[in-house]
Amino acid sequence: MMDNNNRFFFTCCLCKLCMKISKFNVINTCNNSTFIYNTLTTGFVKMETKQWFSIYENIKKKGNVIEDKVCAILQNAGILVDDDYNELNVYKYKCYSSMFQNSSLILSIAPTMKCNFNCFYCFEDGKKNIGLMSDDIESRLIKFISLHRQQEIHITWFGGEPLLGFDRIYSICKHLRQLKIKFASDMITNGSLLNESIIQKLDILNLKYIQISLDGIAETHDKRRIFNNGAPSFNLIIENIRKLVSLTDIPLSIKVTMDHTNPTSLSDITNYFNNNFSEYLRKGQIAISHNYVRDRTDFDKSGNCFTHEDLLKQDQDALRNKEKALVYPELPNLAMPCMFRCKNSLAIDSKGHIYKCLEHLGVPNNKVGDLAKGTLSLEKLSETMFGHNPFDSDECVNCNVFPICGGGCPIDRNKNWGKNKKYCSMYKRNLSEILPDFYMYKYSSR
Repeated sequence: MMDNNNRFFFTCCLCKLCMKISKFNVINTCNNSTFIYNTLTTGFVKMETKQWFSIYENIKKKGNVIEDKVCAILQNAGILVDDDYNELNVYKYKCYSSMFQNSSLILSIAPTMKCNFNCFYCFEDGKKNIGLMSDDIESRLIKFISLHRQQEIHITWFGGEPLLGFDRIYSICKHLRQLKIKFASDMITNGSLLNESIIQKLDILNLKYIQISLDGIAETHDKRRIFNNGAPSFNLIIENIRKLVSLTDIPLSIKVTMDHTNPTSLSDITNYFNNNFSEYLRKGQIAISHNYVRDRTDFDKSGNCFTHEDLLKQDQDALRNKEKALVYPELPNLAMPCMFRCKNSLAIDSKGHIYKCLEHLGVPNNKVGDLAKGTLSLEKLSETMFGHNPFDSDECVNCNVFPICGGGCPIDRNKNWGKNKKYCSMYKRNLSEILPDFYMYKYSSR
């Protein structure tokens, strides 16, 4: 008996097909049921174990399978593939297409690296003395953007705290509009400077959303995200949020950053906004999301960071207590290259230095170009795209979770090559274990 949840359609016939079992299947056999998730197609099926073993043995011994209803479902899910089908090349094609796409230019621009906050987990600690962008760098930046005016241009205003450089942001956007260069933008800000005067000028930025971090309600947030002078920030940010949503229609994303010291912050913030901003949650202007401080980089030195095991346990707890879950786990999607490996994704700091990752902003040794000098190093760009390429790693290409991992963070791969595997996906060793829970969570009501 096959449970396909109406996800696949098929035609029955009785011819033999030369098939093989996908190299990207993750399988869990539990009692009389077998759960199979394909990490390349994200196809997910549950079937009787004896039925799966029969198909498995037939393919392994004879190299073919009878084409029938079950076979069609497994084919459509990518669990069975044609004998000459190269799955790795399919994934490589998808990745390289993304890396070399030329339809858009995606920029992360820091008009200053200065910040008025002192957050203990900030990866930019030590870079905050880099000043505001000059008129000359602004002029060179606009010239650079104008060379790409035929592309779709998207800008993320970053920092530091970008609103410390709001006059520069406003000037850049004003000049782009005068040149009739179409662009869209978003902003990542701590929210402390988002006063009414600035809010009234936001139209010129063509903002698609603003992201503000809140690490809990006041008691928690004000221990983690404080001003440089030690003053609390929560109440001021909430006041500014209220002004933003009442005066504009700009979507607002509230990001809750968590570690072991504030594990209830997501539920606390969700309850707070349900009680104080319910109208804006209902109409979708405010959304709440979260991320974790993880033990994967040099700036995560605290033992309070979340490990892969911690995150998987959280997923498992949420899957088994669906009615209590604030975070709704999903099976991972196909991993596509991040900005570090994509041709037209760049980060630019206030000095006009060009980088390939936000974590590199303000560190000149990591720059790949310089607006002031009019340079962009082909050698350094090619190294970001192909240095420690996961497609050159036997371990990666032979790993069944490779399509949902993508080789992990390329910066971590460069730093940790051959030393540890913190750059590997957290699903590498544990996805099989939680497949039954994912299936029950997703389909138990059907």
